[in-house]
Amino acid sequence: MRPRIGVLGYAHETNALAAPISLQDGVRIDRQAGGLGANWVAGPAVDVLAESGAQVVELPLIELPPGGPLRHRDFVAYLSETEGALLEAGTLDALLVLGHGAGCTTKAADADGVYLELLRRTVGPDPSLTTVLDLHANVSEAMVRSVDAIVGYRTNPHVDVAERSREAAALALQTTQNVELEVAWCSLPLLLSQLGQLTTGAEPLGRVIDRSQTLVKGPVLNISVFGGFSLGDSPDAGLSVTVTAATSGEGRFPDSASAATEVADWAWQLRREYRSSATPLSDAVKRACHDKGPLLLADVADNPGGGAPGTSTALLGALLGAGASDVQLALQCDPRLVQDAFGSGLGAKITAVFNRGSTDPLAATLAAQATVTALRDGLYRPTTGVYAGATLRPGPTCTLDLGGVTVGVSSHPLQVSDPGLLTHVGLDPQAVRVLVVKSRGHFRAGFAHMFDESQIVEVDAPGLAPVDLSQLSPVKLRRPIYPIDVDLADLDPDLLTRFVRSARGGRRHR
Repeated sequence: MRPRIGVLGYAHETNALAAPISLQDGVRIDRQAGGLGANWVAGPAVDVLAESGAQVVELPLIELPPGGPLRHRDFVAYLSETEGALLEAGTLDALLVLGHGAGCTTKAADADGVYLELLRRTVGPDPSLTTVLDLHANVSEAMVRSVDAIVGYRTNPHVDVAERSREAAALALQTTQNVELEVAWCSLPLLLSQLGQLTTGAEPLGRVIDRSQTLVKGPVLNISVFGGFSLGDSPDAGLSVTVTAATSGEGRFPDSASAATEVADWAWQLRREYRSSATPLSDAVKRACHDKGPLLLADVADNPGGGAPGTSTALLGALLGAGASDVQLALQCDPRLVQDAFGSGLGAKITAVFNRGSTDPLAATLAAQATVTALRDGLYRPTTGVYAGATLRPGPTCTLDLGGVTVGVSSHPLQVSDPGLLTHVGLDPQAVRVLVVKSRGHFRAGFAHMFDESQIVEVDAPGLAPVDLSQLSPVKLRRPIYPIDVDLADLDPDLLTRFVRSARGGRRHR
């Protein structure tokens, strides 16, 4: 008999510093043309399930943009809709949950845990739950206790999204063939900055993840290392490790717990090596003025991919003030300025006022004389980089020549992840000495052919996604935690187990 597998999800990365958002800010993947199979994340999993002969049951799946907490009443409404859809779907053999793992609402600090608990209560103890999580997930006990398998991205920039989606689908299929799974979990008092979670080159988190894969053998089917999302102000924020393993049906294998603690210990030993700072703004501007190029400046703290609005003018203003030339910057988010440019027309000379009327110090008003050099509209579908295959929505855009610095302006906040997006808005990234992108790290996958490591500068400018953890004012974050609490710096590794928590997810015996 064909197994019936429901595919659904709730994906949101919450920046506690940003303004709340609503369901209307997200995209209901299950309501898009082509359904889940046409989506860049869900599609690979649906293909695996369909090719196996399983019946795919499409259920509610929402993808919310990185940003502030979801309004709780909206979250409750989505939970209710999901519960109703599950009840209407009838008997299911498994659920494949496409999530993120760093969701919060205006009332719930662990929205993912609440969501997964609802799924478990609704379908009962028998159907397996396999979930896919982002590398920045803040994994909680509630999440682990609700599922049978966890699969996390292993790369940052996230270039393995489709691969992990397929892996999760394969695990879900195994559970329909009398394979029972369990999850062991370790959560460390170790808070990593977003730069500290890059996995490229010799970055320490990448070394930990690569080494963890040597333990995937025998009953151990998956090991995922999560850097966490430090901007979420969650009691579960921090580095964690999950190990998904097959059980004998008579109890758990010891391999999952021992593997989880071993990988966690490796991650803890490298705690002083994770990056937690960026290049000072003044130093970055000096390089932009004097380097021969090519040079890429990353405005990491104003990264829309981390929940920032893309409205900071700190770096733009510093470049203009220093007289920098042959510079392109993208994407500045300012729908009102885009509207002004469209109203003036292509080639018009205007006074461009960024953040007109703003009183937010992180979105300071800046005025400059400009020429409108491009006016564009429409969706953008990347063919390279992290979001290859996705549909991005910058909204109407314009390009403004400010004299020395040309700025791409969008109506919606959007992280720059590949050169094609810049071309889409009217810039020419191939013909510029200095390129400035509002991105934390995903640009690395799309621009690797254009810039080597010596030509990349991560800039410590103001923004809602700061690199320096001391700039955070957490309320819900567990304490003590390294590196905010320096008394943990010399913690005896033998005491690490006092911070280890584990829980069983496995399927219930029928």
